[in-house]
Amino acid sequence: LLNRMWYTGAYAVKLNLLKDYIGAILIDRGDRHSWTGDSHISQGVSMAVFSNYDMIKHNLTRTAPDNNAIESYSLYWVLSLLDYFYYSGDKDFLQSCLPVIQRKINHADSALTHDTNLGFYGWDERLGAGFENPNCRESKFAFKMLFIQTCLRLSKAMPEVNAQEQQMTYERLAIQQLDKIRKDSNWTDELGIHSATDAINGNFLSERETGMLLQKHYLDPVNTVSFSPFNQYFIIKAMAAAGIYQEAL
Repeated sequence: LLNRMWYTGAYAVKLNLLKDYIGAILIDRGDRHSWTGDSHISQGVSMAVFSNYDMIKHNLTRTAPDNNAIESYSLYWVLSLLDYFYYSGDKDFLQSCLPVIQRKINHADSALTHDTNLGFYGWDERLGAGFENPNCRESKFAFKMLFIQTCLRLSKAMPEVNAQEQQMTYERLAIQQLDKIRKDSNWTDELGIHSATDAINGNFLSERETGMLLQKHYLDPVNTVSFSPFNQYFIIKAMAAAGIYQEAL
């Protein structure tokens, strides 16, 4: 079963490989350009399967200026950069991207502060059904969880390129958001499965918080189905991170 999953993932990414970048095969259409957020999963699989680090580096460079008018895609670009760094060990490229990282994190922080239009978070109706209602409550919570997750991952990576000041900045931004939401001891009650997923994958929850979210969202096989392979990936990842492997399979 795991082999079938692996080859399905590898073949799906192979279908998306264009001449010098990764496109996107979507429901009812094929996009002949790279969507920054969609590429987050494709690039990770691609490096694991094909070790095509140069192509991923090229794709990161060409998508750096654009988030496709989708706020979460700026954060997925940062996470993709960190994936590339940990796969390839390319410290020079990570170092060269520090100004881009700072710009994207500052923009995301501003989006949280000023309640900016998110543009899109997923096709599932619980996330606003694509572009129909992207600023629904669940999408806003999910974006906040993704922001915290990204800042914490950055803070751990920054010492690798001797960027201690940035390390402290990103850690502080994450802690500020966590302190705000934890003023309410029952804050996890506000989370749906997608925002809970971004929280679990961020690895910042207590054992109690994770346990509450597991009981509420992840033991019902109907509830764990998201109307998008993109969002489904993160849900399965969260289930694995929480140790419920059979349910994930």
